[in-house]
Amino acid sequence: MAPPSNDHDSTPNQTVNDRHDESSLRSLLELVERSLDGPHALLVLSNADESARIVDNQTLNLTDVCRERLIAAIEGSDISTATEFDLSTVVTDTLIFEGEQPNIRWMAAALEDGGALVACAEDPWEPGDREHATLLGFARLIGQYNASTTASSISDHARLRDLIAESARDGVIGIDTDGRCRYINQAGADLIGSDPDDVISMPVSSLFHLPESAEQNDLLAAAEREATEFHEVQLNRPDGLSFPVELTVVPNVEASGEVNGAVVRFADLRDQKAAVVAVEQSEARHQAFLEMTLDSIITISQQGRILEFNLAAEETFRCFASEVIGRDITETLIHEHWHEWWTASFQSFSRDGGGPLNGRRVQITAVRRDGSDFPAEFTLTRIPMRDSWVYTLYIHDLTEEKWNDRRRSTRYAVTHILAETESPRSALPDVLAAVCEGLEWDWAACWVRQPGSNEMKLDLTWNVGQDSVHPLEAASEENGFGPGYGFLGQIWTRQTADWIEDMAEPNPYRRSESALESGFRSVAAMPIIGRNEIIGIIEFQSRQRRERDPEMLRMFDSLGSQIGQFIERKQVEEERVQILAREQSARAEAEAAERRLAFLAEASAQLSASLDFGVTLSNVARLAVPRLADYCAIDMLQDDNQIQSLELADVNPEKEEIGRQMHEDHPVDPESNHPVAQVLRSGRPILFSDVDDDVLQLFAENDEAYLAALRDIGIDSAMYVPLVARGRTIGVISFVASESGERYGPSDLALAQELTRRAAMAIDNARLYREAQDAVRIREEFLSIASHELKTPLTTVKGYGQILSRLLRRPTTDPDRLIRLADQLQEQLSRFETLIADLLDVSRIQQRGLELRPEPTDLVELVRMVVSRFEYPAEPDPRHHFVISGPEEMNGVWDPDRLDQVLTNLISNAVKYSPDGGAIGITISEAENDQVEFAVIDQGIGIPEEEQSQLFRPFARSETVQRAISGVGLGLYISQQIVTRHGGIIWLESEPGIGSRFAILLPREYTAISEEIIAQNESETDR
Repeated sequence: MAPPSNDHDSTPNQTVNDRHDESSLRSLLELVERSLDGPHALLVLSNADESARIVDNQTLNLTDVCRERLIAAIEGSDISTATEFDLSTVVTDTLIFEGEQPNIRWMAAALEDGGALVACAEDPWEPGDREHATLLGFARLIGQYNASTTASSISDHARLRDLIAESARDGVIGIDTDGRCRYINQAGADLIGSDPDDVISMPVSSLFHLPESAEQNDLLAAAEREATEFHEVQLNRPDGLSFPVELTVVPNVEASGEVNGAVVRFADLRDQKAAVVAVEQSEARHQAFLEMTLDSIITISQQGRILEFNLAAEETFRCFASEVIGRDITETLIHEHWHEWWTASFQSFSRDGGGPLNGRRVQITAVRRDGSDFPAEFTLTRIPMRDSWVYTLYIHDLTEEKWNDRRRSTRYAVTHILAETESPRSALPDVLAAVCEGLEWDWAACWVRQPGSNEMKLDLTWNVGQDSVHPLEAASEENGFGPGYGFLGQIWTRQTADWIEDMAEPNPYRRSESALESGFRSVAAMPIIGRNEIIGIIEFQSRQRRERDPEMLRMFDSLGSQIGQFIERKQVEEERVQILAREQSARAEAEAAERRLAFLAEASAQLSASLDFGVTLSNVARLAVPRLADYCAIDMLQDDNQIQSLELADVNPEKEEIGRQMHEDHPVDPESNHPVAQVLRSGRPILFSDVDDDVLQLFAENDEAYLAALRDIGIDSAMYVPLVARGRTIGVISFVASESGERYGPSDLALAQELTRRAAMAIDNARLYREAQDAVRIREEFLSIASHELKTPLTTVKGYGQILSRLLRRPTTDPDRLIRLADQLQEQLSRFETLIADLLDVSRIQQRGLELRPEPTDLVELVRMVVSRFEYPAEPDPRHHFVISGPEEMNGVWDPDRLDQVLTNLISNAVKYSPDGGAIGITISEAENDQVEFAVIDQGIGIPEEEQSQLFRPFARSETVQRAISGVGLGLYISQQIVTRHGGIIWLESEPGIGSRFAILLPREYTAISEEIIAQNESETDR
């Protein structure tokens, strides 16, 4: 920095410099004021002349308001004017005190000469603040200056200016009217990165990049004769480094009003920006903490209104923050029984931080948005703000802790009962009472598996506060259950505890009506499990709707095992007596396993002995009876997805005939709940170890007569095993135990599955062999028919060719005869061409399907055109005449060429199968669902019913007429394919001796359909 001038000669230049230094000092002091974060007034109090030197013009207005308090605080004396007062007693340290005017803060810093530097601002200052430190620095410099000079030399503005500039922590630059640096403090030189001497005379505007609104980056122009602040500009250092600074420009204004330069303060904003980022990151971490914490955190105002509501609070109270923000916490989240206590406690805490909420965790009852209440632990803290307090409430849901305590107590009680009781009969009633009272259940029932059976019956009950028998208990005493039957039967099967929250909704609990009538809503049950099997089931009923509790279910599973172990432990003595029996049983099981292996080996040999389909089916059924079942039936899935019973066997021949008749009278519906249908759909076996009346209901499907017949047969146990070949379920084998009294178990099911696996392979091989044989037969029949049908027109063409050759060699030939021969020759060629086209269509159908080219078509016009070809053939047949009935037109979108082919085939068949002539009718009419129906009706020989379903298959012909009437049997098959690919169906109505009616139903608008729908339509045609 340039040293201050010591030249006091009164030269013109010195006078100018003095004016410049004086104005610079004023500008610098204005910067001091601005550095104090917006003070309203700044005074320099001098002990030398016992007067206050006014720095800015706002001082008088403010000191008028609070003058007396200010002076009394500094020296304890009165004053007579606004600008002069006695400083005989001056503070020796910094004072901070409030003024009379609201929100006004005064600060005084003692000078070394006994004076003071006084400032006033609206914002509060604390010792250690930046403003406080700045004020102390300026006071120290002014004191040093006053101590080394006399009061009269205080006009040495340059020296005072430089001292003040050097004390500033920000950069300070004085510039002349040309915008060049006149002086710079060390802090400014450090920020610029240069020595002070290198900056002197440098154009200061080159260092700062002002906003575009500033004129040509001119700092003097930017100031515009008054102090100007730029909150962020770029400082461009000579070494290339650039960073943001805060810039304040104060012009040097002389008494005449002339601007002779300016003072520029610039402060480094890098630390400030880093602080802003740190604050933002801190706020983000705070918000993340609020959202991630598992406890509810709620911020409330001093008036008790909700300000913040985190995600955990939303989950705990089952509402969104937007529903509760701004609402009173007492009315919204506190149970009404706690309203008075909370209000008083919160008021005490907000008043002075005292009361029961001070530093304590309190347990009260909270209320969710849906009205349900729960125990909660509240912890309240307060945070000071500028003018008030805000409060943070931490809420921890104690529901789980409460139930954990209950579960622990209940487990201990049950353990104690089992340890102190001698027998299961005396222990179980106390166990039911302990669980119900500890876990808040209203009724409990213990079901015990009956010895030697696969059924559980009610053994004992416990009822809270009631001695009377309610409908549920009465219903429970009447009926037992087996595995898989209802809710309790499912628990038996799965051997794990389960829960139904609301029996008013659809559920598997068989006694739901009785339970609801008794006032119960929720039910849970646990299995009593021993080491190897289920012993019983305990069910619990609640009159309240209770949500599923996974922890309680796990506890039930544990208690069930504990009770089961207790029961088995008490049976140790009895089991010791039965050790020999178990050893004998194990030996018998080993022998049975050996027999099973021998049986399977024999089965494999018999199943591979023949490829005949019928023989194979019979072998499978005879193998199972009587080795594995008293009765065995084989049901196969047909091409039309219907189920057909193909073979059965019974140890009792009389029952075998009865069984065949029952299968014929009651075929299995593929969509029913019959076990055969279920196995076909799922591909998984079904085992009924005990077949009770409920299982028989699945077979009977509400047919009382059929149910009675099944009861008479006496089915004790049953297995239904899928026949799976090449990944596809093709049938089901039913194994039934009746007369033998056998009860099937897992080992029997495993044996049946192994036998069925081998049988499925043998049956599939036999079916493939049969299909291969059928394919060979069809191929041979086709070759025979095709060769005959091809030979006939070729022979005729050859004959006509020879006749024409002879006639043409004659000198005279009858032209009419030649024309007839040519027409006949053309007719045979057309027949030959039609046969070849049919064969090509069959090939296309089998490879990739027929291609349709739909277009707008008038069906009536198409029918007339086809009929005209039959009305005027080469050799007219007066025995037939055609009758078309229907509207004048019938428009739709179809493939006209393919429909022409269908009509031609049908009318041609009608003509061929009406050898005695007669009317051939073609009807056209509207049908439902925007469809069109048309039919071809003849009065011919008709077709027997047993042959009708085969006519739409390739190369199929009626056996009645295949010798009398020529053809290869492709016309109806091709017609069916064309119709089904239009989305329609074709069917036949015929009666021998009366005639036939081939009808077609088509949608008016063609849409492309899938192969699955095509197959379904073909199936409809076959039926």
